[in-house]
Amino acid sequence: MGHNFAEPNDSRALQKILVSFEPLSQYKDSEGYVYILAHAANSGPKPGLVYDIPTGTYKQATAYNPETGQDEIVTKDFSDDSNHFLKTYYVSINNANLQGIHRGNTLDIYCFDPDNIITATSEVTLTEDILYTSMIPAFPGYIVELVEIRQKLSQTVLDPETYSVTNQGVGTAYAGSQAANYKIQFIDQNLAGLRLELVYKYMSTGASMQTYIESDANRAPGSDVLIKAMPCYMVELDGLVYSDGPAPVAMRQLLANYINKEVTTRLDRSDIVNFIYDQGATYVSTAFNFTVIAYDEKFVKDDVQVSQAYIISENAVGRFYTENSKLLGVLQQGIGFTAEAATAGNVSSGGGTVSGTTGGSEGGTSY
Repeated sequence: MGHNFAEPNDSRALQKILVSFEPLSQYKDSEGYVYILAHAANSGPKPGLVYDIPTGTYKQATAYNPETGQDEIVTKDFSDDSNHFLKTYYVSINNANLQGIHRGNTLDIYCFDPDNIITATSEVTLTEDILYTSMIPAFPGYIVELVEIRQKLSQTVLDPETYSVTNQGVGTAYAGSQAANYKIQFIDQNLAGLRLELVYKYMSTGASMQTYIESDANRAPGSDVLIKAMPCYMVELDGLVYSDGPAPVAMRQLLANYINKEVTTRLDRSDIVNFIYDQGATYVSTAFNFTVIAYDEKFVKDDVQVSQAYIISENAVGRFYTENSKLLGVLQQGIGFTAEAATAGNVSSGGGTVSGTTGGSEGGTSY
């Protein structure tokens, strides 16, 4: 491993032997431990005269000093193991705070994978008026939205005002189920025995990403990496009526791909209108409802009715996300205007604004 010329009474700096193992993953066992076998072993001649075979003469004994790069006369006797000792100091390579706040050599990686955000349902029977997601069998973690909670038998959706959702671990929101644990506190009491279903959206590739980053081939030595789902700013549109262009199902998918994969931190009402025009529409309503359901880094939810544009703060972590179920209010009408479309507000045409009328139409509204 190494050597030095220091004595027991010398400073610790002179006695230190420093060795680096790279990559550390090659030395870890299946439990993540590294074992180092080290012992004190002296070597070299005693002080005094030694016979030099090449010259056939006696001269002072010398030994190579790696610190100076030269052979030096031996002045002290280290030929046996009685005048030295070996002391080791263990230094942890993982300084993650027990509360989950990452610092130093620890890293949170937020991943945005919109194609693999899926809706799932977990069933649970309450034992008290508080529910922890860690108590739910096979709960996946990497949650980006709690859609609803409903009674199992009647399928009645609980009013969100009757419960609260908070993350229990500092710095663990959006992580896998082993790290993240959400507390659902119900206002009603005596709920033991009630069967509920939790409907939520989560990033289904989170667990495989964590496995990949922790594998022997990919892990970074001396680091603690935690994969998290990216906090999502859910976009919902309602009352957005357009004419011509793709059918509603296709238009919603095109719009979702645009918002999820091209928009970054600012989404403007005009961006949505212009995008629909670019797909071949000839008329697009401008007075549609534009809502952003924002989840911050602590999984705190905020519903915002957007008048013109929504901007994700430069200090926030998150991306815009939407899907077909949040765009059901994107509707197509036939040529002309129907009375139904006119009530949605003004209609934009080629950059200008045309007031809605109650005249007849050809084709009606398509859903």
